[in-house]
Amino acid sequence: MKTVTSRTDGWVLSIDQASNFAGVSLWRDGRLFDTTVLNGGGSDVFSRRLCHQVPQLTAFLDRNVARDTKVHKVIFEGVRARLVLITVGAFLTCPRIDAKMHQQFSFVESSSWKKWAQSQGATGPFKEIKGVKSLKETGFPTDKYPDMTDDIADSIMMYKVWSLS
Repeated sequence: MKTVTSRTDGWVLSIDQASNFAGVSLWRDGRLFDTTVLNGGGSDVFSRRLCHQVPQLTAFLDRNVARDTKVHKVIFEGVRARLVLITVGAFLTCPRIDAKMHQQFSFVESSSWKKWAQSQGATGPFKEIKGVKSLKETGFPTDKYPDMTDDIADSIMMYKVWSLS
C-alpha cells in the first residue's frame, strides 16, 4: 500500500526573490520553521548582490536543516522581469538545495497570493496588498516574529497559496 503524502510534507523553502533583498521562509511539514532576509550587500552591481545572497541562504539552511538533508521543494514568486528571474537560478546553486523546478508548481504569481490574502481579510487596494500589514490582516500571528519584514511576509503568503493548490 502506497503512503499518500502532502505537498507540504518535509522541508519547503519559500523565497520572495528580488535583486537587492529577498524574503525567505522555511517550512517543515506545513509549519513555519524559520525566516530570514537575504541582503544584497548594497552593491550597485547585480551579480555582486547575488554573490552576497547565495552564501547567506546556504548559511541559513546550514543552521536549520541537518547536514545530510537537502531541500527538495522551493517556491518563488512568479515574475516576468528577467533580471529578477536570474535570482532563481542563482539561489538554486545553493548546495543545500536539490529541487526540480516546474513553471506550474514552483512559482506563485503575486496576483494569487494577493487574492488569497484579500479573501482572508487583507484590506486596501489590490495593488497594495502585501507585506506585514496584509499578512497580519489574514490572521497570521506576525507579532510572534519580531524580525518580520515585508519581504518575509510576502514569502509566507506565497507559501500559504502554494500549500492550498
